[in-house]
Amino acid sequence: EWLDQGYFWEAGSPACQRPGVECSDSGKVTSIRLPSLGLRGPLIPELGFLGELHSLDLSNNFITGFVPSEFRFVDKLTDFNIKGNQLQGVIPVLLCITEGINSNGVGPEATNFDLLYTCDNIACARGTYSDFGRAIVPTEEDVDGTQCMPCYDDEATYFIGRDSCTDILIGGLQFRQDDIRHGVVYTIFALFTLAFIIHLVIMARRRKKYVLSENESRSAQHPNPLPLQRQDSPLSVEDDEYEEYSDDDWTAADSETGTLTKKVEMTDKLPAIA
Repeated sequence: EWLDQGYFWEAGSPACQRPGVECSDSGKVTSIRLPSLGLRGPLIPELGFLGELHSLDLSNNFITGFVPSEFRFVDKLTDFNIKGNQLQGVIPVLLCITEGINSNGVGPEATNFDLLYTCDNIACARGTYSDFGRAIVPTEEDVDGTQCMPCYDDEATYFIGRDSCTDILIGGLQFRQDDIRHGVVYTIFALFTLAFIIHLVIMARRRKKYVLSENESRSAQHPNPLPLQRQDSPLSVEDDEYEEYSDDDWTAADSETGTLTKKVEMTDKLPAIA
């Protein structure tokens, strides 16, 4: 699949006549440059048997699968660019120690050995990135060159050779853009929820204050709404209608029969109740 139909390869056409392919005078393929053309599919191992190939640029396509270890057989391969694809896995170890590919193993004498021979010189590992999709071997002493830096976005997590990262640096700390986006959404939701709860609390307090105010107003208008007893009730009896009595008020007959008789003198008789 090609985004640029001008690079379309017809089946059976001579390799050296295909767009993006360069050959030597002897007809050997020396360079394949097909960047940003929407190429899909895996890297075929047969490319590793092009003995005169010195440049292979398949950057910024949709190539999937893994990097074949057969590329270590290309002795003259010096420029190997696979950044910006959807390649997974790891770089084959034998390819990582092959000298010459992307200046792997080539540098000043005092250069750290770990920087000279590393898989990052072929392509940045998963979870890392650089602007070139790989590390750059130092060309001078006491210079670190370009190293693959940590990246936590989704593409860098799954694919190798990433040349961009959507992470954001805040105060020297690195955050995933997706995490920041989700954090902002959660924060806004939490603030709305808190504001709603505060609104409910305020409304409840206002309601309580209103009810208390209404009760006080009704109490002021009706100081004794439910009297215990009407003063003019015919059943009311004054306390002075009863007399206190003592042991002298008991008669002998009462003592013999066990009947208790209370002598009470009343000024007025209680009205009869039907």
